[in-house]
Amino acid sequence: MLVDSTQTQQELLRQIQEQWTDAEKKVDALLRLTPEKQSRRLQLSHIGLRTPVIVEVLLKRAHEQGFLDSDESYSLAKTAFTVATRISGYDDRVGCHQLTWDYQALASAQMANACRIGCWWGSAHENMERAFRLQLLGTGAPRVVAQLCSLRASLYKDSRWYEEALLDLRTARELYEGMGRERKQELAHVLVNIGTVHYQCERFDDAMKANEAAMDHIDERRQKTLLAIASCNRALFLTELGDPATALQSFALIPTFQELGVSTDSILCAYRDWEIGRAHLALQQFGEARAQFDRAIQCFEAKQDPFNKALVMLDLSRLYRAKGEHSADFYRCAREALALLKSQSLDTEAKETTQLLNDALAEEVLTAKAIVRAVRDLRAHRNHQRFRPPTLF
Repeated sequence: MLVDSTQTQQELLRQIQEQWTDAEKKVDALLRLTPEKQSRRLQLSHIGLRTPVIVEVLLKRAHEQGFLDSDESYSLAKTAFTVATRISGYDDRVGCHQLTWDYQALASAQMANACRIGCWWGSAHENMERAFRLQLLGTGAPRVVAQLCSLRASLYKDSRWYEEALLDLRTARELYEGMGRERKQELAHVLVNIGTVHYQCERFDDAMKANEAAMDHIDERRQKTLLAIASCNRALFLTELGDPATALQSFALIPTFQELGVSTDSILCAYRDWEIGRAHLALQQFGEARAQFDRAIQCFEAKQDPFNKALVMLDLSRLYRAKGEHSADFYRCAREALALLKSQSLDTEAKETTQLLNDALAEEVLTAKAIVRAVRDLRAHRNHQRFRPPTLF
């Protein structure tokens, strides 16, 4: 019988909350060991390292690493999977055996998420498929299903399977809303993703509505990175909706990125500077736009992200065209950006978009409108060979 009663799940969550601080100390001690010693410790360890709360701590840290370090995120999720296979000693009323499958599914999905962020597409899909197979053996708890759907939606989104992504996101949203305020933070993540999918489908009003709903649910103290992402998205959507002035004002409505704990050299700061630059450009505030674009380009270059650097350079070329004074600068900047894109490992659609821009540039018929559309399309693409793929076990 599946152990999915509300009372049972609440009991499990209560135990996890009570044991969290002690579990974090145990995880810290575990992670200080070499991988070989970690493995031996988990194989020989007493029950203290083989509990749901240890898996929860590892999964939380894997999720937090996310865009900061996809290699570390994958390693943490893989450790969580190992621990999940060894959960023992729990009262059968909590469903020890089925909890093992639940946590293996969640860990596998988090491994898939790390692979997605690192652009390891084959591994991402393999791990996600395994996660849903394992989930069928578990408790069927709504919070587990919701989290799996949310993570799979992110993979579908980045694979440009937008309608499939929205189906999963709607399922996750309904489940989290049914769980009340205790899942407010998870609901915020889902709403941000819904906004992003609508943006990729050029449904900018829907994107804006979802993003604003997300910002109403974000916990500014606990979800600083998500707040930074949502603020960048708000500026992006407002600029697309033809309101760049409000886009600029929106950054004044939240704490600064420094107050949110986002370092000045973070990739998020590069995205912020890029969006601020685009808003300034739309307002024909060329000096401000140029300064923001330059900062974004420098940060993407420092992060060894030539793909996004090239996209910012395309926006910079629009600035030269808008000023109407430096046609030579427009062509030079556009050529450099396109040469940088062509040197990357792009999928078929991205290559076609890049070639269309290149042809238009060669024929001297490349317009700012064409660049805007191309940058929007290319932002949905990822450089598939930017990182080394991990080894599946």
